[in-house]
Amino acid sequence: MTHEKIEAHSRTQIAKFLPNALSVVLKNHQEFLKEKMPTEVADYKKHQEACKVALAHIELLTKLAAWADIIDPSVEQARKQKELNE
Repeated sequence: MTHEKIEAHSRTQIAKFLPNALSVVLKNHQEFLKEKMPTEVADYKKHQEACKVALAHIELLTKLAAWADIIDPSVEQARKQKELNE
């Protein structure tokens, strides 16, 4: 199998997998955020670290989606423009 065929096959597999993966990750993160905020400093720090890891996971999945060409370019461009304007 050529490199191009492997890459195309990978993009197809990722395109099938990612929408559900993103949905699950976002739902899990939302549920985590609904939990009561810790009051102890050590627990609060652990909570914040968990949130950072979840956001990094979401960012990685969206970058993978962009690589697999399953993100609408106009939506991605609008998001980038909004970030620049903030």
